[in-house]
Amino acid sequence: MRFWPALPALLLTFSAMGAETIPFNHWTVMSHADPDSDKVFIAAWTRNRDGHMLAFGQQDNGPIEGALILNENSGSEAHAGHALRVSIARKGEHRVADLRIPDSARNGDRSEVASRVEWPVWEKRQGGKPPSLLSEMREGEQLELEFRDAQGQAQQTHFSLKGADRALAWILQEGPMTASYHTVDTLSEDAALQCRRQADGDPRRRDTCFDRIVSCWDKQGNGSVAAFRGCLSNEGVM
Repeated sequence: MRFWPALPALLLTFSAMGAETIPFNHWTVMSHADPDSDKVFIAAWTRNRDGHMLAFGQQDNGPIEGALILNENSGSEAHAGHALRVSIARKGEHRVADLRIPDSARNGDRSEVASRVEWPVWEKRQGGKPPSLLSEMREGEQLELEFRDAQGQAQQTHFSLKGADRALAWILQEGPMTASYHTVDTLSEDAALQCRRQADGDPRRRDTCFDRIVSCWDKQGNGSVAAFRGCLSNEGVM
């Protein structure tokens, strides 16, 4: 079972499916554990003023994949036979090839044109550094994406990168293990255990770490598990 055929449905119906979401400025992280299949999905995504969506995600620590989901109401479509051009101000320009169209997005006989295209990004299990595009996105402010329409004409759209640094970190570093296997209480217990391990016998380091847990509890203790987990991660506890 691949990740991306399920992504649009998850993004559109996450509240009904019990998925956890955490906003990071203009980006959002979503995680969902499917109780029927035991599969864990996680995605970091943003939507721009045109209603277009840019997303990165994975299933069960598998390959990271990217998706450009164009606003169907705009009539925009992308041709999978032409590579995307991605530019980040003062960073670099990238060519994104190997585009594909999922079956659910195909429109009649036009096998190479659709409102959604996907591409492979990175297989973490094979090792190596993350792609430079993702690294630059985490350091940039705005991304310009150029795609080709059905007539082969270039079309541009822009996405804010505010919050991408923190949102993409969940994909690159944390992975689907950020999904809700815990309650807030059990996460607190795990976090306390991590504090003791990290302190290595130093009571000051331990107490400082405990203070971070309390701070996250005050901020997110009444909220979602993922929000509490995200706070612990950002505080360097877990």
